[in-house]
Amino acid sequence: EMNMILKSIQTFVGELPKLELGEPHSRAQRLQRWLLTVGQMLDPAGPHVTTWWRWICNTAVEAHRRFISSPLAVREHIAPTELMPVAWTQLEAWMRPKILASLPKDTKEWVTLRAQQGQVDPTHLLIFYVYKTFSPGSADEKNHLTNAVLNPPVCSNPRAAQLELSKWRASVHRLRELGAFPPDIMLTYRAMESIFSVIFDKAEAQLHLRWVQMRNELGLHHLI
Repeated sequence: EMNMILKSIQTFVGELPKLELGEPHSRAQRLQRWLLTVGQMLDPAGPHVTTWWRWICNTAVEAHRRFISSPLAVREHIAPTELMPVAWTQLEAWMRPKILASLPKDTKEWVTLRAQQGQVDPTHLLIFYVYKTFSPGSADEKNHLTNAVLNPPVCSNPRAAQLELSKWRASVHRLRELGAFPPDIMLTYRAMESIFSVIFDKAEAQLHLRWVQMRNELGLHHLI
């Protein structure tokens, strides 16, 4: 069975996408996209690989939640305490180099330094280090999301406006996940409406009337 898993990895899992630091305000979103992409790339390799990856991510996320909810004085002592299941020892040996190669330079240098000191970090610790670096749920992410909700781009093209509305709703949902609820509902509503304002200002009277009726009937709570 291990030979089949190895063949699946060799066949379906090539070089993983690189995770770059980039701007601080967009790091959390970039991390989520990277995790999603890696998960999708690992799906064809079979249930053993996907179960391993799900355990890696869940363990890192739980440790990071403890990290951000703890006082600053004790944060550096917090790390995943779970041990890698023995059944995944061989799988871990095959996949860890692929994951490590895709991480930011600073993370790889830190892991290499620890390895030189005799501390070889398993993959769930690597992902935990990434979470600490990219800081999902930090003040930078909340501030970025709030600005995205209150100041969305104004679109003159219907297709672009539909895409922008999807992004806007995703920002609202993410604020809710973080426990940082959107600003005043009237300000939020007007910000959402501004995405389409140019389109409907130029529209024919009948279309504009339909938009006004739909806006009054639905309200903001049906749009987010």
